[in-house]
Amino acid sequence: MNSNTANHGESLTNSGTYRSVARRGAIASPDSRSQVIAMGLDPMLRMNDVEALTGLGASMIYKMMSEASFPKSIPLTPNGRARGWRLSVINGWMADRTHA
Repeated sequence: MNSNTANHGESLTNSGTYRSVARRGAIASPDSRSQVIAMGLDPMLRMNDVEALTGLGASMIYKMMSEASFPKSIPLTPNGRARGWRLSVINGWMADRTHA
């Protein structure tokens, strides 16, 4: 598998393909995350992606956000209904937790 492919052999660089690959949990593997970072991508993650990466449920993520112990989500749309996190922010949070 080359550096432009994920678990299912799909290109991460094609328009729209990254999101479909991430939905199937391909981004949850450390190898896939490092491939994405090596390609210079810092994609936005939605809640189900963050749950898969952290192992936390949505209710715990929201609770920790309210306690300022988890990164706040950022709005993806003008009305703020769709929200997400940058992969680099979640990776940084996990690294900080590992070293704590």
